[in-house]
Amino acid sequence: MLFRSGIGQAKTDEKGRAVLNAIVDGPFTVVVNEKNFAPYASEAITAQPDSDVEHKVTLLVGGTIEVTALDAEGKPVADARIERQATNGPNDNKQGDANGRAVFEHLPPGTHRFRLATGAGGGPMQFMMGGRNGRNRGAGGAAGGNAAAEAEWQSVDVADEARAELTLSKEATATLTGIVREYGQSLAGARVQFLSGPGDDAPAAGGNRDPMAAAMDMFGQMGGGRGERTDDQGRYTLKELKAGQHRVRVSANGRSMATTV
Repeated sequence: MLFRSGIGQAKTDEKGRAVLNAIVDGPFTVVVNEKNFAPYASEAITAQPDSDVEHKVTLLVGGTIEVTALDAEGKPVADARIERQATNGPNDNKQGDANGRAVFEHLPPGTHRFRLATGAGGGPMQFMMGGRNGRNRGAGGAAGGNAAAEAEWQSVDVADEARAELTLSKEATATLTGIVREYGQSLAGARVQFLSGPGDDAPAAGGNRDPMAAAMDMFGQMGGGRGERTDDQGRYTLKELKAGQHRVRVSANGRSMATTV
Protein backbone atom coordinates (compact mmCIF):
# COMPACT_ATOMS: atom_id res chain seq x y z
CA MET A 1 0.00 0.00 0.00
CA LEU A 2 1.52 3.29 -1.09
CA PHE A 3 0.60 6.80 0.00
CA ARG A 4 1.29 9.72 -2.35
CA SER A 5 4.74 9.73 -3.94
CA GLY A 6 6.04 6.97 -1.68
CA ILE A 7 5.51 8.76 1.64
CA GLY A 8 4.63 5.43 3.21
CA GLN A 9 4.15 1.76 2.38
CA ALA A 10 3.40 -1.45 4.22
CA LYS A 11 2.34 -5.04 3.74
CA THR A 12 -1.03 -6.26 4.92
CA ASP A 13 -1.32 -8.73 7.81
CA GLU A 14 -3.31 -12.00 7.92
CA LYS A 15 -6.51 -9.95 8.20
CA GLY A 16 -5.68 -7.79 5.20
CA ARG A 17 -4.92 -4.71 7.28
CA ALA A 18 -2.03 -2.31 6.92
CA VAL A 19 -1.21 0.68 9.11
CA LEU A 20 0.94 3.57 7.93
CA ASN A 21 2.11 6.41 10.13
CA ALA A 22 2.93 9.44 8.04
CA ILE A 23 2.55 13.19 8.10
CA VAL A 24 0.40 14.16 5.13
CA ASP A 25 0.06 17.81 4.16
CA GLY A 26 -2.18 17.41 1.13
CA PRO A 27 -4.24 14.99 -0.98
CA PHE A 28 -2.84 11.48 -1.41
CA THR A 29 -3.78 8.24 -3.13
CA VAL A 30 -3.72 4.64 -2.02
CA VAL A 31 -2.22 2.08 -4.39
CA VAL A 32 -2.48 -1.65 -3.76
CA ASN A 33 -0.69 -4.38 -5.71
CA GLU A 34 -1.07 -8.14 -5.31
CA LYS A 35 0.01 -10.61 -7.98
CA ASN A 36 -3.32 -12.47 -8.09
CA PHE A 37 -5.48 -9.34 -8.42
CA ALA A 38 -5.78 -6.30 -10.62
CA PRO A 39 -3.83 -3.23 -9.46
CA TYR A 40 -5.86 -0.80 -7.37
CA ALA A 41 -5.54 2.98 -7.17
CA SER A 42 -7.89 5.19 -5.17
CA GLU A 43 -9.17 8.62 -6.03
CA ALA A 44 -7.45 11.52 -4.28
CA ILE A 45 -8.01 11.43 -0.52
CA THR A 46 -7.73 14.48 1.72
CA ALA A 47 -6.78 13.94 5.36
CA GLN A 48 -8.13 16.18 8.11
CA PRO A 49 -5.61 17.71 10.54
CA ASP A 50 -4.90 15.59 13.63
CA SER A 51 -7.18 12.75 12.50
CA ASP A 52 -6.74 9.20 11.27
CA VAL A 53 -7.91 8.03 7.87
CA GLU A 54 -9.46 4.64 7.30
CA HIS A 55 -9.67 3.47 3.70
CA LYS A 56 -11.22 0.16 2.67
CA VAL A 57 -10.10 -1.53 -0.52
CA THR A 58 -11.91 -4.24 -2.46
CA LEU A 59 -9.58 -5.91 -4.92
CA LEU A 60 -10.84 -7.30 -8.21
CA VAL A 61 -9.42 -10.32 -9.99
CA GLY A 62 -9.40 -8.34 -13.21
CA GLY A 63 -9.77 -9.44 -16.79
CA THR A 64 -7.56 -11.35 -19.18
CA ILE A 65 -6.74 -10.44 -22.78
CA GLU A 66 -5.01 -12.93 -25.06
CA VAL A 67 -3.31 -11.08 -27.91
CA THR A 68 -2.07 -12.76 -31.09
CA ALA A 69 0.22 -10.95 -33.52
CA LEU A 70 -0.03 -11.84 -37.23
CA ASP A 71 1.91 -10.58 -40.22
CA ALA A 72 0.42 -9.23 -43.45
CA GLU A 73 -0.03 -12.81 -44.72
CA GLY A 74 -1.85 -13.96 -41.59
CA LYS A 75 1.09 -15.91 -40.15
CA PRO A 76 2.11 -15.60 -36.47
CA VAL A 77 4.84 -13.08 -35.70
CA ALA A 78 7.26 -14.82 -33.35
CA ASP A 79 8.55 -12.86 -30.34
CA ALA A 80 6.51 -9.77 -31.24
CA ARG A 81 6.55 -6.98 -28.66
CA ILE A 82 3.01 -5.94 -27.74
CA GLU A 83 2.30 -2.66 -25.96
CA ARG A 84 -0.65 -2.01 -23.67
CA GLN A 85 -2.03 1.37 -22.65
CA ALA A 86 -4.66 1.67 -19.93
CA THR A 87 -7.07 4.48 -19.12
CA ASN A 88 -6.68 3.59 -15.44
CA GLY A 89 -3.69 1.77 -14.03
CA PRO A 90 -0.12 1.28 -15.22
CA ASN A 91 0.92 0.65 -18.84
CA ASP A 92 3.13 -2.25 -19.82
CA ASN A 93 4.32 -4.41 -22.69
CA LYS A 94 4.99 -8.10 -23.24
CA GLN A 95 6.89 -10.20 -25.70
CA GLY A 96 4.85 -12.82 -27.52
CA ASP A 97 5.87 -16.45 -27.86
CA ALA A 98 6.84 -18.36 -31.00
CA ASN A 99 3.18 -18.35 -32.05
CA GLY A 100 2.84 -14.59 -31.66
CA ARG A 101 0.74 -14.99 -28.50
CA ALA A 102 0.93 -12.88 -25.35
CA VAL A 103 -1.45 -13.03 -22.38
CA PHE A 104 -2.20 -9.98 -20.23
CA GLU A 105 -3.76 -11.00 -16.92
CA HIS A 106 -5.35 -9.21 -13.96
CA LEU A 107 -6.14 -6.08 -15.92
CA PRO A 108 -8.33 -3.46 -14.21
CA PRO A 109 -11.85 -3.21 -15.72
CA GLY A 110 -12.10 -0.49 -18.32
CA THR A 111 -10.79 0.29 -21.78
CA HIS A 112 -7.30 -0.90 -22.68
CA ARG A 113 -5.45 -0.26 -25.92
CA PHE A 114 -3.01 -2.62 -27.59
CA ARG A 115 -0.65 -2.38 -30.53
CA LEU A 116 2.45 -3.99 -32.01
CA ALA A 117 5.59 -2.16 -30.96
CA THR A 118 7.82 -0.69 -33.71
CA GLY A 119 10.68 -2.49 -34.23
CA ALA A 120 11.78 -1.42 -37.12
CA GLY A 121 28.40 8.82 -61.33
CA GLY A 122 26.66 12.28 -60.73
CA GLY A 123 27.91 14.99 -58.37
CA PRO A 124 30.60 14.68 -55.70
CA MET A 125 28.35 12.54 -53.48
CA GLN A 126 25.78 10.14 -54.81
CA PHE A 127 23.75 7.28 -53.47
CA MET A 128 21.92 4.36 -55.00
CA MET A 129 18.89 2.74 -53.42
CA GLY A 130 16.87 -0.34 -54.12
CA GLY A 131 13.39 -1.21 -52.93
CA ARG A 132 11.96 -4.68 -52.34
CA ASN A 133 11.72 -5.21 -56.09
CA GLY A 134 15.50 -4.79 -56.38
CA ARG A 135 15.47 -1.83 -58.79
CA ASN A 136 18.16 0.78 -58.19
CA ARG A 137 18.23 4.51 -58.75
CA GLY A 138 21.18 6.87 -58.95
CA ALA A 139 21.79 10.26 -57.44
CA GLY A 140 18.57 12.10 -56.76
CA GLY A 141 16.62 8.87 -57.15
CA ALA A 142 14.42 7.40 -54.49
CA ALA A 143 12.99 4.29 -52.94
CA GLY A 144 11.58 2.96 -49.72
CA GLY A 145 10.41 4.95 -46.73
CA ASN A 146 11.45 6.40 -43.44
CA ALA A 147 10.98 5.25 -39.90
CA ALA A 148 9.63 1.86 -38.88
CA ALA A 149 5.89 1.73 -39.43
CA GLU A 150 4.03 2.52 -36.22
CA ALA A 151 0.94 0.39 -35.67
CA GLU A 152 -2.39 1.89 -34.65
CA TRP A 153 -3.88 1.23 -31.24
CA GLN A 154 -6.81 -1.17 -30.94
CA SER A 155 -9.19 -0.82 -27.99
CA VAL A 156 -10.68 -3.61 -25.88
CA ASP A 157 -13.16 -3.26 -23.02
CA VAL A 158 -12.00 -5.38 -20.09
CA ALA A 159 -14.50 -6.79 -17.58
CA ASP A 160 -13.71 -8.29 -14.20
CA GLU A 161 -13.09 -12.07 -14.34
CA ALA A 162 -13.74 -12.09 -18.09
CA ARG A 163 -11.46 -13.27 -20.89
CA ALA A 164 -11.23 -11.87 -24.42
CA GLU A 165 -9.06 -12.41 -27.48
CA LEU A 166 -7.53 -9.80 -29.76
CA THR A 167 -5.67 -10.21 -33.04
CA LEU A 168 -3.18 -7.56 -34.09
CA SER A 169 -2.18 -7.57 -37.75
CA LYS A 170 1.13 -6.21 -38.88
CA GLU A 171 0.93 -4.05 -41.98
CA ALA A 172 3.09 -4.82 -44.98
CA THR A 173 6.32 -2.80 -44.94
CA ALA A 174 9.25 -2.12 -47.24
CA THR A 175 12.99 -2.66 -47.03
CA LEU A 176 15.35 0.01 -48.29
CA THR A 177 18.89 -0.87 -49.34
CA GLY A 178 21.45 1.37 -50.97
CA ILE A 179 25.05 2.35 -51.63
CA VAL A 180 26.54 5.76 -50.96
CA ARG A 181 29.40 6.88 -53.23
CA GLU A 182 31.64 9.94 -53.26
CA TYR A 183 33.39 10.78 -56.53
CA GLY A 184 32.46 7.32 -57.74
CA GLN A 185 34.00 5.53 -54.75
CA SER A 186 32.01 3.67 -52.09
CA LEU A 187 31.80 5.84 -48.98
CA ALA A 188 32.01 4.16 -45.58
CA GLY A 189 30.62 5.84 -42.46
CA ALA A 190 28.20 8.17 -44.26
CA ARG A 191 25.07 8.96 -42.31
CA VAL A 192 21.84 8.04 -44.13
CA GLN A 193 18.96 9.86 -42.46
CA PHE A 194 15.29 9.06 -43.08
CA LEU A 195 12.70 11.69 -42.19
CA SER A 196 8.97 11.16 -42.03
CA GLY A 197 6.72 12.93 -44.52
CA PRO A 198 7.54 14.93 -47.66
CA GLY A 199 8.70 17.94 -45.61
CA ASP A 200 10.30 20.92 -47.29
CA ASP A 201 14.00 20.74 -48.04
CA ALA A 202 13.82 23.56 -50.58
CA PRO A 203 14.69 27.15 -49.60
CA ALA A 204 11.73 29.36 -48.83
CA ALA A 205 10.79 32.09 -51.30
CA GLY A 206 13.09 35.08 -50.89
CA GLY A 207 15.55 33.36 -48.60
CA ASN A 208 17.13 30.23 -47.22
CA ARG A 209 15.34 27.49 -45.39
CA ASP A 210 15.04 28.05 -41.65
CA PRO A 211 18.40 26.82 -40.23
CA MET A 212 16.83 25.56 -36.99
CA ALA A 213 14.32 23.40 -38.89
CA ALA A 214 17.12 22.08 -41.07
CA ALA A 215 19.25 21.24 -38.04
CA MET A 216 16.37 19.49 -36.29
CA ASP A 217 15.65 17.48 -39.43
CA MET A 218 19.31 16.52 -39.67
CA PHE A 219 19.20 14.89 -36.25
CA GLY A 220 15.78 13.32 -36.76
CA GLN A 221 13.97 15.45 -34.23
CA MET A 222 11.12 16.31 -36.60
CA GLY A 223 8.78 13.66 -37.93
CA GLY A 224 10.29 10.64 -36.23
CA GLY A 225 13.61 10.55 -38.09
CA ARG A 226 15.79 7.48 -38.19
CA GLY A 227 19.07 6.60 -39.81
CA GLU A 228 22.25 4.60 -39.83
CA ARG A 229 25.85 4.63 -41.06
CA THR A 230 27.07 2.93 -44.21
CA ASP A 231 29.40 -0.07 -43.90
CA ASP A 232 32.89 -0.47 -45.39
CA GLN A 233 31.34 -0.97 -48.84
CA GLY A 234 29.10 2.10 -48.54
CA ARG A 235 26.03 -0.08 -48.13
CA TYR A 236 23.09 0.32 -45.77
CA THR A 237 19.83 -1.53 -45.13
CA LEU A 238 16.76 -0.34 -43.29
CA LYS A 239 13.87 -2.72 -42.69
CA GLU A 240 10.19 -2.38 -41.83
CA LEU A 241 9.68 0.99 -43.43
CA LYS A 242 6.32 2.68 -43.55
CA ALA A 243 4.77 3.22 -46.96
CA GLY A 244 4.33 6.77 -48.20
CA GLN A 245 6.31 9.77 -49.33
CA HIS A 246 9.30 10.60 -47.13
CA ARG A 247 12.77 12.14 -47.34
CA VAL A 248 16.28 10.74 -47.36
CA ARG A 249 19.34 12.83 -46.51
CA VAL A 250 22.91 11.59 -46.86
CA SER A 251 25.61 13.41 -44.90
CA ALA A 252 29.38 12.97 -44.95
CA ASN A 253 32.53 15.08 -44.71
CA GLY A 254 30.57 18.23 -43.86
CA ARG A 255 28.26 17.98 -46.88
CA SER A 256 24.76 16.62 -47.34
CA MET A 257 22.21 16.01 -50.07
CA ALA A 258 18.52 15.23 -49.78
CA THR A 259 15.82 13.67 -51.88
CA THR A 260 12.19 12.63 -51.59
CA VAL A 261 11.39 8.91 -51.55
